[in-house]
Amino acid sequence: MRRKKRIMKWFLKISLVLIIFTFGIIFIFLLRPQYFLNDIEILIENQISSQTPGNLEIEYFKGNFIEGFRIYNIQYKEEDEILFSASEMFIDPDLSRIIFGEAVLSEVILVNSYYKHNNLQIQEKEYSSRNYRFARFNYKIRSLLIDKSIIIYKNKLYKLYGRLVLEYRDNIKIAFNNLSINSPQYNSNVIIPSGSFSLNRDEIIFNDTEIISSWIDGKLNGTINFNNFSLSRINT
Repeated sequence: MRRKKRIMKWFLKISLVLIIFTFGIIFIFLLRPQYFLNDIEILIENQISSQTPGNLEIEYFKGNFIEGFRIYNIQYKEEDEILFSASEMFIDPDLSRIIFGEAVLSEVILVNSYYKHNNLQIQEKEYSSRNYRFARFNYKIRSLLIDKSIIIYKNKLYKLYGRLVLEYRDNIKIAFNNLSINSPQYNSNVIIPSGSFSLNRDEIIFNDTEIISSWIDGKLNGTINFNNFSLSRINT
């Protein structure tokens, strides 16, 4: 009987030690992931570069899963042309959702970013044998803060500042939170304080998308069909 008690006590002690050790490892991994993943920035660069036609470069990376990660001086290039860059990016992963296999970020902040949109037809022609594998993932950014961003689309410049909610599953959904858009071809800034739109291969759907400016004002609801414009319905 005493022998059984000793075995049980020993087993309980070992179990407790293993539990404490496991939680300790998890805690250290969350606070100091660099102890387990050497050169995290190189790992990220290789993963992104292997799944896209271009190359990602990161100068510096720091942070943890509790306080979030900061990435400095990011550049993404295709054929030596910079398509995306940012002086700083902050990423706060939502651990409660990631644990269950969902790619959810609580907050992303882009500082002094730049994005140039390539013509889709050119991309499809050049990279038909090597697709972007990102598109197979589902992900959500609950708060995307754009701090002084420049976008080049069809050789036209747009400056953005504000917040968005971004979700990608079967389609792309963007919700606005006081997004400001400025461009040389606009008479004044365009403010989108609220609303959303979703985009898929066939159509774009606007839902209570409010637009405020000195030259354009109103709220958009409806659908624009890319394949058959007669099926489009827009209410303002």
